[in-house]
Amino acid sequence: MSHERIRTLAILSVCMGLGVSGASAHTTWIQSTDYRLEEPGATRVFLNWGHHLPIDDPISHEQIKNIVLYTPDGRRIAQTIKPGKSYHPTILELDKPGSYVAGFEMKPGYYTMYVSRNDKKVYHKRASMSELADEATRIIFSVYYSQFGKVLLDAGPGDDTALRPIGHGLEIVPETHPARLAPGDTFRFHVLRDGKPLDGPATLDVSYLGYSTGIDDFYIKNRSLSGGHGSFDVFKAGVWYVRVKTKAPATPEQKGKCQGLTHTATLVFQVDETLREFSTVGGDSVGGDSVGD
Repeated sequence: MSHERIRTLAILSVCMGLGVSGASAHTTWIQSTDYRLEEPGATRVFLNWGHHLPIDDPISHEQIKNIVLYTPDGRRIAQTIKPGKSYHPTILELDKPGSYVAGFEMKPGYYTMYVSRNDKKVYHKRASMSELADEATRIIFSVYYSQFGKVLLDAGPGDDTALRPIGHGLEIVPETHPARLAPGDTFRFHVLRDGKPLDGPATLDVSYLGYSTGIDDFYIKNRSLSGGHGSFDVFKAGVWYVRVKTKAPATPEQKGKCQGLTHTATLVFQVDETLREFSTVGGDSVGGDSVGD
């Protein structure tokens, strides 16, 4: 049996165990080679697409809506997305001291997992159920999805501009800057949906670099969020991964096209072994105005 076949069967097993409403397509994360620069300079970010951390599949430029750098002084700098299927390494110039957010948005769309009518094999396609009516003999799951991601970066001392929302459709907003955390501290955050506090159900997954490379194998798995607020202990130094997902039944307008709607937000940040120098130049900006679209 081929490696790809084994991988597909493993993902299918996970999805069926979760049930149709909990099954999911790939998740995209934006990560960095250097999360903390001692002074202004350049760093590189890249995208990961799949079910494994820290790296899995490359992603086509056709699926990416944008990659944007949000600066401490409120600038929104769109990055060039090169054609092709890759991890889209992008050099970012952190040209002033302070905290930055690099964000990306996926182009929303349909994702369907199904059994082919012809060869009875399992396939994944970015297509609706109606588009696959002649090809599929059984739908395993089908969703309309949107995905958003952020990574926190510092040039010199961090500041509270990293706590400012950037305007994503679903967004994890830190209430604690990672530069103010040491191993054993608690990271707190809230979630916004279209710029407003999330008031519906959501689930939280958390992991850290080195925990596991298994399929969707998180340190914290499928924890319910209450009132759009969450927290967890960062018991060790390193890179941390946070994912929040919402799901809902398909709307009447989506009838026949998918079984449900999913929205996913991810956040990546680094916690150091000891507390770093911190600047108050950014002020207390929790819940401040968005600098996004």
